[in-house]
Amino acid sequence: FFDTRPSDEIRVFLRTRITEVETDIPTADPAVRSRIRTIQQDIDELWFKWDIADTLFVTAGKQHVKWGRGRFWNPTDFTATEPKDPFAIFDRRLGQEMIKLHLPFEREGHNLYAILQLDDVQRNDDVGLALRGEFSIGENGETAITFLSKRGKPLKLGIDLGIGFGNFDINAESAFLTHDDGPHFEGDIDLPKSVFPTTAYDNKKVYNQTVVNVEYVWKYSDDDSVNFGLEGFRNELGYDTRLLEFYSLVQGRSKVLYAGKQYAGTYVRLTSPGSWNDSSFILNGVQNFSDRTALARFTTTYTFYKQITAEGYVSHCFGEFGELCFRVPDSILAGASVLPANLQVLINALPRKTTRTVFGGSLSMIF
Repeated sequence: FFDTRPSDEIRVFLRTRITEVETDIPTADPAVRSRIRTIQQDIDELWFKWDIADTLFVTAGKQHVKWGRGRFWNPTDFTATEPKDPFAIFDRRLGQEMIKLHLPFEREGHNLYAILQLDDVQRNDDVGLALRGEFSIGENGETAITFLSKRGKPLKLGIDLGIGFGNFDINAESAFLTHDDGPHFEGDIDLPKSVFPTTAYDNKKVYNQTVVNVEYVWKYSDDDSVNFGLEGFRNELGYDTRLLEFYSLVQGRSKVLYAGKQYAGTYVRLTSPGSWNDSSFILNGVQNFSDRTALARFTTTYTFYKQITAEGYVSHCFGEFGELCFRVPDSILAGASVLPANLQVLINALPRKTTRTVFGGSLSMIF
């Protein structure tokens, strides 16, 4: 990364990211797998920051903005182009092009934000506008109201609340959308009979996504603690049947962990225990009640030379098939021959058997 101040009034920040990416290439023969490995270089952040009369702070360029209080789900993170991976040690999403205005009220503990979103802008009215106000409540609470407007997208209004009681933290966030970003699938799927779901648009319905999180911090020594968390998510944009959920995921209409209607998650975080100051241990579990699948993942990290982090994990899924135990349903395979050629190639590239246990690891370095 590169961080400098050309003058007392301006700060310039640059962070690049180099990633080794391994990608599966779909083939017409499901027995044949093709995989390509590439080195990908991206600009993660590149922004300029200055102030106006030490009152209003302006940040322009590619930058990170994350809103919301959930650990697994963040429906009020309106400026994000894709949901975060809750199992990742750090947020791997790249920064976005935007202009952010920040007006703090330090004495009261309040913050006001206005953001112009510049990603995917082809003409002037493609620019998105996001507004957010954060307000302190007493000594241990905070609430926020968020609004997003963008041409061709639903209006979004978000409310979140966080408050602490002793060793407990209670957080909630709720998003309201004037309509879905695209069609919603309805009906049945019976490929041998050429029965496909229908698409429905309801521009008058207001959809809701709500997350509630409770976290308990147990301080077991003067310097060490462990975090226990429980989280629930209700998603009116999701599906309550496995086949429609699968169909929406394959079509790219739904995102992972946002395809079902009801979820629950739990986690335990143990960071730098005892003399193991360079290690951390995380246990995550997620249940999709809509398709009755679940996933548990244990992750451990070790940082050496202060800049290199090694990560190892093992995950196991539970359930017959669904979002968290993913495979092509037998009923889809039985009628795949009636699908268009491009969809047949896509179906053939997807797993036909469930992989229950997965091991993995990564190595990252900051310099």
